[in-house]
Amino acid sequence: MNKVYDVLGSKKCSGLPAFHALTGCDFNPEFYRKGKRKPWELYSANEDFQEAFIALQSPDSDSYESAFTTLEDFVCKMYATAKNGIRKCFNVGEARLRIFTQTYTNKIESTDEFKQKLMNFDACILPPCKLPNDSLNVEEFGWKLENNSYSFRWFEGDDIPPNIQEIIEAPKESGANDEEVISMYPNFDDEEDDESNNDDDSDCQSDIGYTTEEEYVHSRNDDDDNDNVDNDDEAVDDNDN
Repeated sequence: MNKVYDVLGSKKCSGLPAFHALTGCDFNPEFYRKGKRKPWELYSANEDFQEAFIALQSPDSDSYESAFTTLEDFVCKMYATAKNGIRKCFNVGEARLRIFTQTYTNKIESTDEFKQKLMNFDACILPPCKLPNDSLNVEEFGWKLENNSYSFRWFEGDDIPPNIQEIIEAPKESGANDEEVISMYPNFDDEEDDESNNDDDSDCQSDIGYTTEEEYVHSRNDDDDNDNVDNDDEAVDDNDN
């Protein structure tokens, strides 16, 4: 170790703990495939980087805060290439933005889209339409403007049919008799099971689900059925005699 110290020098060796803590190993996700070679070359060639790593190990030093700015420059230089153009970047956020833009930007100029050959052409690199479609009114597609913000319009009109509303809501008010209820709500059921089915019963219409005209026809059919049963009984009695 003494020989290593003699070769590297005092300053370079003093910053090695922080240097190895930052660069890690080849499998460090932050510096994947960067290894140690390029960071070491940057570290060895620049004394400002060495002093920044030394200051990083001493939180009480005056240059501790400024060391982070210098180390951002160090990270940018690690990722700088001749193509990505981040050699002049000193901020990690700016460098990341440039790399992201170069990766996901359109590969061709907007004026050359339709000059490309159709064979083996990837249409995904075509830029999207530059003009947004502002001809559609959001208020015509289920939204309404309230207090400078849009809220969803669920439906318009009655939520249920009126005849269903009469059934599920109790219409009987205090002091109203059965006849008044029948006149106001002919299809309302008073929840009493009446044996007879006549027009005087308040539930005579809704119990069987018929309106007044339909109930009359239904009653006539019941009378005819009863007459047929009586005639059959009389015929059986005559045969027995």
